[in-house]
Amino acid sequence: MLRLIYSTLLIAVVGLVVNLLLSTKALSLTIAVVHDNVTERYNFIEIERTFNQQFPGIPIDFIGLSSVKYKPQIIEWLESETGPDVLFWHGGERLMQFVRQGYVENLDDLVKQYEWQKEFSAATLDTVSYQQSIFAIPLSIYQWGIFYNKPLLEKFNISPPRNWQDFVAACHALKSNGIEPIAIGSNEPWILGAWFDYINLRLNGLDFHQSLLKGDIAFTDQRVIKLFEFWAELVNGQYFLSGHEQLNWSSAMPYLLRKLSAFTLIGNFFSTRIPANLEQTIEFMPFPEIVPENSAYEDAPMDVFFIRASSKNKDDARKFITYLSQAEVQTNYNKYAGGFPPNKAGTTSDNKFNRAGLTLLQNAKGFSQFFDRDSVEDFSGLALEVLAQFMQNSDIDSTVKKLEQLRQSKLVNKAH
Repeated sequence: MLRLIYSTLLIAVVGLVVNLLLSTKALSLTIAVVHDNVTERYNFIEIERTFNQQFPGIPIDFIGLSSVKYKPQIIEWLESETGPDVLFWHGGERLMQFVRQGYVENLDDLVKQYEWQKEFSAATLDTVSYQQSIFAIPLSIYQWGIFYNKPLLEKFNISPPRNWQDFVAACHALKSNGIEPIAIGSNEPWILGAWFDYINLRLNGLDFHQSLLKGDIAFTDQRVIKLFEFWAELVNGQYFLSGHEQLNWSSAMPYLLRKLSAFTLIGNFFSTRIPANLEQTIEFMPFPEIVPENSAYEDAPMDVFFIRASSKNKDDARKFITYLSQAEVQTNYNKYAGGFPPNKAGTTSDNKFNRAGLTLLQNAKGFSQFFDRDSVEDFSGLALEVLAQFMQNSDIDSTVKKLEQLRQSKLVNKAH
């Protein structure tokens, strides 16, 4: 009987030890990322390799989704308080709405420990700050503007347009010669936010633009109506690619590359998708000037990573955020991302698109994040659908009334 008790006790002890060993096994660090192409997948393979060199023994599990699937999924993760430990996201209002809801971990301890104020500019940290605290690591900033097909313009003796009048004239000349001037895919209507942003920035300036997207100005304001009058000039001229509502942004790009369109408004991430044999045919220029004093405001989105406040693996998550803050890591990341490292010690790949982008950003008077990053999701998602309708009917009166209704229901009297 004693021997049986001893054997039973031994089995129980062994089982307890095994369970303890299993429970102390390193937790995987789960990281949610966006990848829309093979280049971005290579980026995360490289991140895993170099992170494990610095922090061996911390396994990483990447959860990668396309951008169109990622946006609704991140809300589901945060609202359920389960999901990845570290998440890719966007600076500005899109981050702040999660911060205010308590979904994002405060990083002030890392800011102090690693002296981020010395590593990053005040303007950069401002995109991830709320009430004097830091909630994310800035990882990539990139410019938006017009990419154009140089040989196609040269074929019709068109110079790259510097102002709106020249831009419309160039579109008219191209259309007259059987070319659909502007490549765009609006099936995913977020891309239309860039057209709203740039016409508004060039016409009405940064302060007006940001106040408008926060809900402080009515969309029936005459200055907004004027914005849509400029935009309608392009829609009514049939200068946008026909059938664009059936294409996403990337499926529209071959029209530019194959000389079927001359212009596209896109972020510098497009430059990493241009085939090597066609790089010499594509050039970059700023969005055309409308009001001279507003010509130096730019869309320059900031991509960031943050820790989910309900993460069960915050120690490893903090190590990963610390890793991402390093200048060399940011330099390597942006080789794939087509952006620029926010860390002041970072460097940028020397190609014509990056050089043009750096010049643009260095000479800018101020930055907008992007239409759906400068306003709350409840408003911007529905507002982009209204912009998609405008691209079909160019009805200014209906468009501003719908946007104003959304402002009243989604922005007025809401905290921001």
